[in-house]
Amino acid sequence: MMVREIPGSKSEGILLYLHGLGESGISLESIATHPELRGFHHILPDLPGYGRSSWPVTPLSLQETALFLLDWIDQRKLDRIILIGHSMGGVLGQYLCEERPHIFLGIINIEGNISPGDCTFSGQAITYTQEEFEVHGFDWLRKGVYLSGARRKALQGYYASLRFASPQQFWRHSNDLVNLSKDGTLARSFTGLQQRKRFIAGAPDGLCGTSLELLKKENTPLSIIRPAGHWPFLDKPSSFIAEILPFITGKTTDELAALSSPLPTTPR
Repeated sequence: MMVREIPGSKSEGILLYLHGLGESGISLESIATHPELRGFHHILPDLPGYGRSSWPVTPLSLQETALFLLDWIDQRKLDRIILIGHSMGGVLGQYLCEERPHIFLGIINIEGNISPGDCTFSGQAITYTQEEFEVHGFDWLRKGVYLSGARRKALQGYYASLRFASPQQFWRHSNDLVNLSKDGTLARSFTGLQQRKRFIAGAPDGLCGTSLELLKKENTPLSIIRPAGHWPFLDKPSSFIAEILPFITGKTTDELAALSSPLPTTPR
């Protein structure tokens, strides 16, 4: 597994980033390298089958991917982890928190799947059999992303990541995401996690309306960034960092503002 790591103090907790379907750790680098988060220890893996990581001989389910990550975390003897998961990574983060609640301090779920309306690309993939998707379906999906990238900058980076992704792994994870989103229980399971939690959605072009209503019904700690889409950290980076900084540092907005204010000058 390819892992990008930005060294920093582990005493405040480790930030572990989980990318979305078809992407890689590099898609979240803009968060990890933001000046406001300097000093934290950042870990950005390319999940198996994506980015520069090896393609599994047999594609992993989401649950198997979670167990793979937990084994890797155990080998590294990591704890006091804050998860930052985007899209599929938000769903994957839920698995991790449920399996090992004692090693995760909290989770930030960015635009993770909640209901069928969020299955934009996974919904396209499952209209094919696995063989059809490998032969021509993945090419058609990538072509659509490429053409849409002329109007939406975030999709340009997504297209580049898709060029490295395993079609078999993409198809398997797409099926898992669609099946998990069908019954509308992901909002409840996320809200019920033991850890500190925050869901971040982009609007008006991000999470679907049904999913937002499900999150509100469960009283999920929710932040909505406007105007933004599925990648709010790319669309509105300053607003996004302002939302997650109190969660990560444990300081209130007022405390953070006081820390960043210039010191008063001594009158002469």
